[in-house]
Parts: sequence; structure tokens; C-alpha cells
Amino acid sequence: MTNKICMAVLTACCLIANLSFAQNKSAIKFGKITSSDFKVTSPAVDSASNAVILADIGSSTMDGNNNGFFSIKYTHLRRIKILNKNGIDAADVSILLHVSGSTEEKFEDCKAITYNLENGEVKQTKLENSNIFKEKASKYATVRKFTFPNVKEGSILEYTYTIVSPFYDYLRSWEFQGTSLPRVYSEYTVKIPEYFNFVFFSQGYVQLKNEANSKIQSYSVTESNGTGASDRYALTGYENTNRWIATDIPALREETYTSTIENHLSKIDFQLKQVQFPQQSPREHIGSWAKAAENLLKREDFGYEITRPNNWLTDDVKKIVNGTSSDDEKKSKIYDFVRDNFTATYHAGMYINDNTTLKDIFRKRSGNVAEINLLLIAMLRQVGLTADPVIISTKDNGWAHAFYPLMNKYNYVLCQTIMNGKLVYLDASQPKMGFGKLSPLCYNGTGFVVKPQPANIVLESDSVSESKFTMIFLTQDDKNGLKGFFKTTPGYYESTELRKN
Repeated sequence: MTNKICMAVLTACCLIANLSFAQNKSAIKFGKITSSDFKVTSPAVDSASNAVILADIGSSTMDGNNNGFFSIKYTHLRRIKILNKNGIDAADVSILLHVSGSTEEKFEDCKAITYNLENGEVKQTKLENSNIFKEKASKYATVRKFTFPNVKEGSILEYTYTIVSPFYDYLRSWEFQGTSLPRVYSEYTVKIPEYFNFVFFSQGYVQLKNEANSKIQSYSVTESNGTGASDRYALTGYENTNRWIATDIPALREETYTSTIENHLSKIDFQLKQVQFPQQSPREHIGSWAKAAENLLKREDFGYEITRPNNWLTDDVKKIVNGTSSDDEKKSKIYDFVRDNFTATYHAGMYINDNTTLKDIFRKRSGNVAEINLLLIAMLRQVGLTADPVIISTKDNGWAHAFYPLMNKYNYVLCQTIMNGKLVYLDASQPKMGFGKLSPLCYNGTGFVVKPQPANIVLESDSVSESKFTMIFLTQDDKNGLKGFFKTTPGYYESTELRKN
């Protein structure tokens, strides 16, 4: 199955929009539920549907903030109908917010209501703010969680919230299609000042209606001047609006031989390409693979740890490779050592954790995937061997786009080296995995070799194949019955799982 992937750039130029709905705003408003809303006739709903999303409406706008720059304001409204008791788990809601050091996104204006139709009358049960809980998901994220009250078969659940994000380069993606719930109506609108040039990527098979327009807008930016007062700046420029709509979208369910369902969902992703203000030179923001590699190699939680001198490793690595006679043998010895002596605490990861160094990982004998494989690279380099990091997106994370370095699409780090004159890829975070072997999860298309002269690689899922042999021997016994034995020889990956178990 060939996936449809499109790319476009949001610029100051207004895209032509001649669709009939171009000037219409959504008629769906929070809190406006009538008895007729309980009747669902969408063709997207089938016998396997336990609940249905009646409306999914989001918008992202950029506004001047009090820190001398711009913030992104994201609003989301969702309305769900519970069709049967198996759909009641849709009443549990989790919302992810991003954190970077002491800076985090703000969660505002959350409202949630359960509607039930009783004797032809719509009854409301509102969620109390005290029942919205905050949890730490990781050092990079927190989660807001709540559960709708008074939920039963036939209920309509509706919630809305706003996120104000200081991370102006992170424009939230939007899924028009899900894996469990069909959607009757899905809409996403983005409004971007002309100073910000975003690339967007659309994926999937659902037909999207799109409108685009531009209008003059004023922006106010406030910044402290260090004297206890603030300076305010006024900017006027074009605001570029794009709006996408999809209707009657069926859930996309897993099919036989599908590599991962995430690769086929209809959605839109964004990446900031360039920032340019009046009378200023343009500033590229990860504008090319070379720039992306340069940025990654400079990061203290990625490239710095493998490019700086790691002389503390010298004695340990010498002991590991003692008695070896070739570079290829040294690589195997170092790989075996890391694989057999380090435990992956998290089977994903792009960066080294805050306040952690590779020396800490070596001492603790544990770390996430990135930490373990970056340590492997550092150890190989310490004895003069070629090794470079490769970032990929695993199957359960979806495809990474080959056209443009969307860093938020990657979630895994491998090691690339050379063995017998050929490029090989190593993952020391996987126990029992042989040299040059990767988990099938890693074979998910494009990867990116992070080095001064970067390169793209392709790990095709079609290249992962194996055979399983079963031999059966039967003879007739003296009582006209059958007796015999069978012998099964599993393939490489199946045998690896057997060894793990």
C-alpha cells in the first residue's frame, strides 16, 4: 500500500481558495447540545464502533507575548457520543503539555460536560475543576487528566481547553482520523504571522477540504527593559490562515500485514522553516539536513557527549579489546560488552537526560536507548573506530518524512559503523541481538545519519524476512494408530524472542 504524502509551505502569499465553505465558521459551539444531537446517522459509524467523535475542532494562532516574542495559542473542542458500554472508556481524557527546563506550556479554560437525554430533555453534569489532575510524564512533559462524571450508554461528552505555548517553533499536528473512534466532523485552523515560515506535511487517504486567506493584522509584543518597566512593540503584517475540514471519517483499523497503523492515518504535521522580521535577515530554523546535523552535534544532550574527549573511557575500552587483532573484531567486542552489561530503562529516546553524562551511564550500567547507543559510539571512537549516530522513527511512532528534517518525528538512536567494508547498524539496547541485527520495529523507512556530511538511509520493512522450518515424521503403530515426532527451527527474530523469554 502506497501512502499519500503531500508537502507545502505556508508563506505570506495567500493561497487561492474558492471552496463553497470558505467564509463559513463552524456552527458547533461548546455547550450547545439539543436532543437531535443524540441521533447519529453518519456512514462512518459501523457495527464495530463503540463510540463516535461527533466533532473535533482545533485551532492554533500566534500572538505577541510578554517575553519579547510570540507564543502559540492552541484551542481544542471535542464532542463524543457513547454508543455502548464498551465505549465508556472514552470518558477518560489525557492531555499532554510540553516542558523544557523551567519553561512549560500553560493549561487554561478547561471545561467538560456530560449530557444525558432523559424523557426527551437534555440533562447536564459538569466536571469540577478539582477533578482535573496534573501528573509528570517525563522531564519533557506533564499530563492533565480527568474523567467525565455520570457517563452511561448514550451519553454525549464534550470538553474544551486552551494551551498557551512559549515554544513558538512547535505548531501542534492534527489527526483527522483515529484508530478506534470514527469522526463525523474534524476541523483544524492555523493562523500564522507572515514572519514565520512553516512547512506542513499531509498524510493519509481522507479527502480534506482546504481554504486559505490572508489579512492585515496587528501584533503587540512586550519585553522587560531591565529597569522594572517594559517596552512594547507594535508590528503590523499579514496573517495567513489555513483551514482544513474532513467529514464522515471511518476509524482506520489494523489490517493483516500493515507495518503500523500510524503510518496510514490522515493527519497534518508542521515544522518551522524560517523566521524573518522586517528589516532583518532571515533566520533558518533547521532549514536543511546539514543544519539539523550541525544543531544535533552541538547539543549537550546529544552530539557534545560523543565529540568531546572521553579519556575516562580509555582504560576500560583497552581491557575490552585486549587480544583482538583487527578493527572488525574490536567492534564486535565493544558491541557485545555494551549489549550484555547495560540495561535499557526506556526502549525509545532521542537525547541524554538532563544532568546526565555518558560517564554516569557507564557507571550506572543503564539508560534509555539514546544513552546506551551514544555510549557505544563514544567507546568505538575512543579506539579510533568509525561510528556515527543514526536517528530513526520506529514503527509504533509512525513514519519520519524523507523530504525535511522534522526532528519531533524521530524517537530512536542507532549506531552506524563499517564491517567487512559494508555499512552496518547496531542497537546495543536490545539484549540477545546479534551484531548488525536490529529489531523489526526499526525497519520503518527513512533514517538520518548525524555527521558533518549527513546522509539519509532507508530501513525498509520488506527487507525483514525469515523462514521457519517444521519437520513432521509419522509412522503407523501396531494398533493402526500413528506415532511420530516433529521438529521446529524458528527464524532469527522468533528465536531471539524465545531467548528473551
